[in-house]
Amino acid sequence: MPRYKYKARNQDGMVVTGIAEADNPELLKAGLRERGIWLIRATEQRNIWGLSLTPNDRISHMELVLFTKEMGVMLDAGLSLLAALSSLQETASQSLKAVLTRIMEEVRAGQPYSKALALFPRIFSPFYLGMMEVGEAGGLLGQMHTKLASHLEEELDLKNKVIAASIYPAMVFAATFIGVCIMLIFAFPRIASVYKKNNATLPLLTQLMLGISSFLTKQWYIPVAFIALLLILFLVVKIHRRPKVKDLLDRITLGLPLYGRFIHHVMLARLTYNLSLLLNSGVPLLQSLDILMDILDNVVVKEHVAGIISSVRKGLGISNYLKQNPFFPPLLVSMIRTGEESGSLAEMMKKASDFYEKDVEAALHRFTTLLEPFLILFAAGSVFLVLLAFYLPMFKMIQVVSGH
Repeated sequence: MPRYKYKARNQDGMVVTGIAEADNPELLKAGLRERGIWLIRATEQRNIWGLSLTPNDRISHMELVLFTKEMGVMLDAGLSLLAALSSLQETASQSLKAVLTRIMEEVRAGQPYSKALALFPRIFSPFYLGMMEVGEAGGLLGQMHTKLASHLEEELDLKNKVIAASIYPAMVFAATFIGVCIMLIFAFPRIASVYKKNNATLPLLTQLMLGISSFLTKQWYIPVAFIALLLILFLVVKIHRRPKVKDLLDRITLGLPLYGRFIHHVMLARLTYNLSLLLNSGVPLLQSLDILMDILDNVVVKEHVAGIISSVRKGLGISNYLKQNPFFPPLLVSMIRTGEESGSLAEMMKKASDFYEKDVEAALHRFTTLLEPFLILFAAGSVFLVLLAFYLPMFKMIQVVSGH
């Protein structure tokens, strides 16, 4: 959806500026008018490769955590919403300061806090906005900020665990690949000339490695172009997030041995934790599931949440859908069925999220424990093969010389 930077006049006659999304300028004008703001001028913010050129519409995850935590502390201490925002604005970074200025303008103009946050969808997720709407309705904004801060910290911790589990094998593979390439490009051509001068008979392994070495040194531009193409494709997929490509990647990831099972448990931990937090905060079940549809990133899990929503709307409940899908373990199905039958679904979701959080820790430990010896064998085996191909003809030459 296009993003517009606009200049407008509010109900007090003050000129205000901001950024909003709309399908076209007419819909933007109508949307602003509903909020008591009359449009003067709007300029579409152009994108390059899917990257917004609009400044000050992103802040770091940690900055969002600190903002949410400090808002919770100040609101619980009795400060008004505007006073808390103003206090945070004084020490905020330039990006966050611009965001807070815009939020304060909207709140002063009579807009609900959650609606003001919604102007920055790249910062405040639908989950965040849903929690704020509940906090506003129940007069519990401080508590909602505190709960959200805890949620964001746990989400960041979980994200870091997944990244750690992914980076280690990637670094080992990359280091092995680079080391082998250095030997093939710089060492093999020199030893090959020695073997040719002595008319040495080369074993099959050495001939294979010499062929690879020759290819890398003479047609080096082909592998370089291939790697560059892979990087470009990765960036395009990352930036544009094509649904079909993402769908395929999500399914492949969940199907991988070891790593796929780990990601599966991570998805279950996120699903149960987010749902328990929403339900325990007073958000109705269907609204909670709709919010989850917006914040979940994995296509497979989103499909299952859509199935759960359909089942709940038909009056069949959550467990009725879960038990028909092998994606959900029997233990989780049993816990949710118990929660539905006893009227303690939110409590059971919390217990399930605690269980899967611990299970993720155990799965991460098992994953790294099993992967480490494999990576060591892979790295050592790759280097050993190259060295063996390097020295085998030399050993034969020494034997021939010794025989004479």
